[in-house]
Amino acid sequence: MPKHLEYEDIIVSDRGIFEMQHGRIGAKVFRPDIDSVHLAYASTANRPLLEAAIGIPLFACGVYGLISWLVGRMAVSDILFILLVVGVVGVGMLYDVFRRRYVLVVMSRGVIHKLAFSRYALLEDIDCFRQQVQAQYEIIIESDLSRQ
Repeated sequence: MPKHLEYEDIIVSDRGIFEMQHGRIGAKVFRPDIDSVHLAYASTANRPLLEAAIGIPLFACGVYGLISWLVGRMAVSDILFILLVVGVVGVGMLYDVFRRRYVLVVMSRGVIHKLAFSRYALLEDIDCFRQQVQAQYEIIIESDLSRQ
Protein backbone atom coordinates (compact mmCIF):
# COMPACT_ATOMS: atom_id res chain seq x y z
CA MET A 1 0.00 0.00 0.00
CA PRO A 2 1.46 3.43 -0.92
CA LYS A 3 2.47 5.81 1.86
CA HIS A 4 0.41 8.60 0.31
CA LEU A 5 -2.00 9.40 -2.50
CA GLU A 6 -1.23 12.23 -4.89
CA TYR A 7 -3.14 13.89 -7.69
CA GLU A 8 -2.41 17.23 -9.39
CA ASP A 9 -0.67 19.04 -6.51
CA ILE A 10 -2.77 17.53 -3.70
CA ILE A 11 -1.23 14.90 -1.41
CA VAL A 12 -3.16 12.92 1.19
CA SER A 13 -1.32 10.80 3.75
CA ASP A 14 -1.70 9.53 7.30
CA ARG A 15 -0.38 12.91 8.47
CA GLY A 16 -2.99 15.04 6.65
CA ILE A 17 -3.77 16.86 3.41
CA PHE A 18 -1.10 18.92 1.66
CA GLU A 19 -0.92 21.22 -1.36
CA MET A 20 2.25 21.26 -3.43
CA GLN A 21 3.46 24.52 -4.96
CA HIS A 22 6.53 24.47 -7.20
CA GLY A 23 7.68 21.12 -5.82
CA ARG A 24 7.34 22.09 -2.16
CA ILE A 25 4.56 21.87 0.36
CA GLY A 26 2.71 25.19 0.18
CA ALA A 27 -0.25 24.53 2.45
CA LYS A 28 -0.91 21.79 4.95
CA VAL A 29 -3.70 20.65 7.22
CA PHE A 30 -2.79 17.93 9.68
CA ARG A 31 -5.12 14.98 10.16
CA PRO A 32 -6.11 15.61 13.82
CA ASP A 33 -7.14 19.18 12.90
CA ILE A 34 -9.47 18.22 10.02
CA ASP A 35 -13.17 18.71 10.77
CA SER A 36 -14.57 18.35 7.25
CA VAL A 37 -13.46 18.32 3.61
CA HIS A 38 -15.57 19.52 0.69
CA LEU A 39 -14.76 19.52 -3.03
CA ALA A 40 -15.77 22.71 -4.86
CA TYR A 41 -15.14 24.61 -8.07
CA ALA A 42 -14.32 28.02 -6.66
CA SER A 43 -11.84 30.84 -6.36
CA THR A 44 -8.47 29.75 -5.05
CA ALA A 45 -8.21 32.81 -2.79
CA ASN A 46 -8.77 32.09 0.89
CA ARG A 47 -10.31 35.53 1.48
CA PRO A 48 -11.52 36.71 -1.95
CA LEU A 49 -13.33 39.86 -0.76
CA LEU A 50 -10.34 41.08 1.22
CA GLU A 51 -7.94 40.31 -1.64
CA ALA A 52 -10.21 42.11 -4.12
CA ALA A 53 -10.55 45.11 -1.77
CA ILE A 54 -6.76 45.39 -1.58
CA GLY A 55 -6.01 44.36 -5.17
CA ILE A 56 -8.26 46.93 -6.87
CA PRO A 57 -6.59 50.03 -5.34
CA LEU A 58 -3.14 48.56 -5.98
CA PHE A 59 -4.08 47.90 -9.60
CA ALA A 60 -5.49 51.44 -9.89
CA CYS A 61 -2.18 52.88 -8.62
CA GLY A 62 -0.34 50.91 -11.28
CA VAL A 63 -2.69 52.11 -14.02
CA TYR A 64 -2.29 55.70 -12.80
CA GLY A 65 1.50 55.38 -12.93
CA LEU A 66 1.43 53.83 -16.40
CA ILE A 67 -0.94 56.47 -17.81
CA SER A 68 1.03 59.30 -16.18
CA TRP A 69 4.22 57.99 -17.73
CA LEU A 70 2.66 57.50 -21.18
CA VAL A 71 1.10 60.99 -21.19
CA GLY A 72 4.41 62.47 -20.06
CA ARG A 73 3.33 63.83 -16.70
CA MET A 74 5.79 61.63 -14.84
CA ALA A 75 9.43 61.03 -15.66
CA VAL A 76 11.11 57.69 -15.08
CA SER A 77 11.77 57.76 -11.34
CA ASP A 78 11.57 55.72 -8.17
CA ILE A 79 7.93 56.75 -7.68
CA LEU A 80 6.99 55.49 -11.15
CA PHE A 81 8.79 52.23 -10.51
CA ILE A 82 6.97 51.78 -7.18
CA LEU A 83 3.58 52.54 -8.78
CA LEU A 84 4.20 50.00 -11.54
CA VAL A 85 5.34 47.32 -9.08
CA VAL A 86 2.30 47.98 -6.89
CA GLY A 87 0.12 47.65 -9.99
CA VAL A 88 1.65 44.26 -10.81
CA VAL A 89 1.00 43.09 -7.24
CA GLY A 90 -2.62 44.23 -7.59
CA VAL A 91 -3.00 42.30 -10.86
CA GLY A 92 -1.63 39.18 -9.14
CA MET A 93 -4.09 39.53 -6.28
CA LEU A 94 -7.03 40.04 -8.64
CA TYR A 95 -5.94 37.09 -10.76
CA ASP A 96 -5.99 34.92 -7.66
CA VAL A 97 -9.49 36.15 -6.81
CA PHE A 98 -11.00 35.54 -10.26
CA ARG A 99 -9.17 32.29 -11.08
CA ARG A 100 -11.46 29.31 -10.53
CA ARG A 101 -10.27 25.76 -10.04
CA TYR A 102 -11.23 22.60 -8.27
CA VAL A 103 -10.34 23.08 -4.62
CA LEU A 104 -10.58 21.07 -1.44
CA VAL A 105 -12.19 23.30 1.17
CA VAL A 106 -10.87 21.93 4.46
CA MET A 107 -12.38 23.07 7.75
CA SER A 108 -9.98 22.73 10.65
CA ARG A 109 -10.60 24.18 14.10
CA GLY A 110 -12.90 26.85 12.66
CA VAL A 111 -10.43 27.93 9.96
CA ILE A 112 -11.12 27.40 6.25
CA HIS A 113 -8.21 26.24 4.08
CA LYS A 114 -8.51 26.06 0.29
CA LEU A 115 -6.14 23.55 -1.24
CA ALA A 116 -6.19 23.90 -5.02
CA PHE A 117 -5.73 21.19 -7.60
CA SER A 118 -3.62 22.18 -10.60
CA ARG A 119 -5.36 23.56 -13.66
CA TYR A 120 -4.96 20.22 -15.40
CA ALA A 121 -7.19 18.35 -12.93
CA LEU A 122 -10.25 16.65 -14.38
CA LEU A 123 -13.44 16.05 -12.43
CA GLU A 124 -13.55 12.34 -13.33
CA ASP A 125 -10.02 11.83 -12.04
CA ILE A 126 -10.77 13.87 -8.92
CA ASP A 127 -13.77 11.61 -8.22
CA CYS A 128 -11.52 8.56 -8.51
CA PHE A 129 -8.98 10.25 -6.20
CA ARG A 130 -11.79 11.04 -3.69
CA GLN A 131 -12.85 7.40 -3.62
CA GLN A 132 -9.27 6.22 -3.06
CA VAL A 133 -8.82 8.72 -0.21
CA GLN A 134 -12.05 7.63 1.41
CA ALA A 135 -11.15 3.94 1.10
CA GLN A 136 -7.54 4.22 2.23
CA TYR A 137 -7.55 7.04 4.78
CA GLU A 138 -11.22 7.22 5.76
CA ILE A 139 -11.31 10.96 5.10
CA ILE A 140 -14.73 11.74 3.69
CA ILE A 141 -14.60 14.34 0.92
CA GLU A 142 -18.08 15.68 0.25
CA SER A 143 -18.94 16.95 -3.22
CA ASP A 144 -21.94 18.58 -4.86
CA LEU A 145 -20.27 18.69 -8.25
CA SER A 146 -21.80 16.54 -10.95
CA ARG A 147 -20.08 15.15 -14.00
CA GLN A 148 -20.97 17.08 -17.11
